[in-house]
Amino acid sequence: MSASDPPQNPLTSKQLWVKSLQLQQLRRQLIYVDYPQAERDCEALAVQLLTAYPAEGLRDFTFIAIPRGGLIVLGMLSYWLDLAPAQMAADASTVSGPLCVVDDCSLTGLRFKQVLARSPSAHVVFAHLYSHPDLRRGILERESRVRCCLAARDLAVMPGGQCPSPHEETWEPMPLTRAYWSGAAAPIAFAWSEPVIHVRDPFSGQVESGWRFASPQRCTKNRVDLGVPLGPAAPRRWQAPEDLVVGQLDGVLWLARTLTGAIHSFRELAADAWRGLAAYGDEELTLDFLAERYPLDRAALQAKLAEIMSQFLAEGLLEAV
Repeated sequence: MSASDPPQNPLTSKQLWVKSLQLQQLRRQLIYVDYPQAERDCEALAVQLLTAYPAEGLRDFTFIAIPRGGLIVLGMLSYWLDLAPAQMAADASTVSGPLCVVDDCSLTGLRFKQVLARSPSAHVVFAHLYSHPDLRRGILERESRVRCCLAARDLAVMPGGQCPSPHEETWEPMPLTRAYWSGAAAPIAFAWSEPVIHVRDPFSGQVESGWRFASPQRCTKNRVDLGVPLGPAAPRRWQAPEDLVVGQLDGVLWLARTLTGAIHSFRELAADAWRGLAAYGDEELTLDFLAERYPLDRAALQAKLAEIMSQFLAEGLLEAV
């Protein structure tokens, strides 16, 4: 367990150990959905919709997507269901007839509840790829206008874990708003996005939401969230290890190896070097990125980057493709 370039208020070794246990348990539960799997899931969801409403019945529906993952799902569903362009709308408030709300997953139901509040429709279907069955039951029990709540796959519940803390308290992932269900679903990440997982820190009691469990090269949103500008296409030479969990909290970059339990923290040049290498997978593009942010001549910056990279490689925070 270590912390490189520690923040002003570094965690104690015991706190690092507890945090490592939390992150390891969450990472073990992670479901990752790539594009081929998402396509298969959309096909399964289309079958469920056609079973509940034969093709002719679906012609009366208007479909709306919850941005932004829902847009990807609705795009694929539109082919499986042969939807007419006029059946897809952008605003639920304009739809008075039967409405189908589409999303990639639902962890708390909060965003669906917000869409429902804007809709005058008396017949609503919520169709998405992943959720916990108890969440779907909660929606049906509490919302009389929702006639069907369909998911292609079930998410498991995330069990609470007993983590050593000063008061021996339990911890669990914590949705900030539980609109329909009091449980917490296991974390999920898609090739395009990773929904936020809220975790209560057992020491501070604060709810943290800055941890990402899918590596940047496997998740577009996680790569964008590194804050690195778009660069020209280049062959990727470096990537983040699959077991690495990334946290960006209070200006500090935290990198946690869930296979070894080691946690590292970085600021400024070292943090930006890792962000650039993880985003671009290329040293020259990373060097260009750093040159825009730090007033060093290129030779000195290149030497710094080489030194930092050697640490990343030694600690298993970066690997060759």
